[in-house]
Amino acid sequence: MFNRWSAFVHDLVWVPLAVWLSFWIRFDLGTIPTAHLSAFWTVLAIAVPTQALTFWRFGLYRGIWRFASVPDLIRILKAVSVGAGLTYLLHFLFARLEGMPRSVMLLYPLVLIMGLTGPRLLYRWQKDHRLRLARRNAQRALILGAGRPGELLVRDLLRDRRYEPIAFLDDAAKNLGRELHGVRVVGRIDELGAKLEPLAIDIVLVALPAAGRDLMRRIVEVCGAKGVRSVTLPSLEELPESQV
Repeated sequence: MFNRWSAFVHDLVWVPLAVWLSFWIRFDLGTIPTAHLSAFWTVLAIAVPTQALTFWRFGLYRGIWRFASVPDLIRILKAVSVGAGLTYLLHFLFARLEGMPRSVMLLYPLVLIMGLTGPRLLYRWQKDHRLRLARRNAQRALILGAGRPGELLVRDLLRDRRYEPIAFLDDAAKNLGRELHGVRVVGRIDELGAKLEPLAIDIVLVALPAAGRDLMRRIVEVCGAKGVRSVTLPSLEELPESQV
């Protein structure tokens, strides 16, 4: 597993690699001309410590690679952009950007961003793939309610080996056919009885905190008639006092 220091070392290794790749691409995948070697070494010497500082300053190591997401990408974009800007500013102050191709100034942050985000996304995909394989014998879950509670629930279920979220049922017409984290809304809640057998559902998870007694009774009756277990997700107010 990647801890903070191994992730930091990974990112730091990508800085000189991104500098070299930028010059290499600029000069048609060939040798860097002698006239530009000084700029190459100067940028390299400035970029490594500068980016190290911005990586820490923008919190690249607060997140966990296993759950890399959009906020992590935004932090990477900020850290690389600020680091590259400071690198060019310092190069200008020390060497007036002499021998520094403009195309390299554009290529370097792009290559570095790809170098930092690519392995994170690949690592997350690999972990998710292994989890999907481990969930082959998981209980097939149908979620009632595609609102905020349902979204939070399916997000957690996708990291759990015990349940496989199969579909949503929701009464909002605008949600029909849409997906939350890859799980589709396939119908309305009153279609529950007709969906259980075709989808081979093992458990129904009710994420409807505002559901009334009549609706809850109908859900329980339908599930009972089909021999399917049903579980109700506590409301957000009940969560602090519940063991979910």
